Parts: sequence; C-alpha cells; structure tokens
Amino acid sequence: MPDPYTTRGLTSEDGQALVIPVTLKGGLDDDAEEKAVDTAADRVHRTWRKPS
Repeated sequence: MPDPYTTRGLTSEDGQALVIPVTLKGGLDDDAEEKAVDTAADRVHRTWRKPS
C-alpha cells in the first residue's frame, strides 16, 4: 500500500487531508458494506496522527 505522505497526489496541497486506500471484501450486501466503511473510517480517525 502506498504511503500517503510520500506518494504524490495522496496528500492535499495544504497538508490537512490525505487519501487512505481501503479495500473491502467483495460481495457485501448494502448494510454490510455500509458497516465496513463506517468501521474503516472510525479506525482511521482513532489512529491518525499528524506527522511532526
């Protein structure tokens, strides 16, 4: 998986946002997909730390 801090195009110009690729298991129904997306977003928000 590419490092969003060193891969061109994955970090915003102002450094306040970045793209974090997430791959979900195929074949999920709508409810399972929504839960998986919410879980991934929650995990990113809990673990994200701005680089010093």
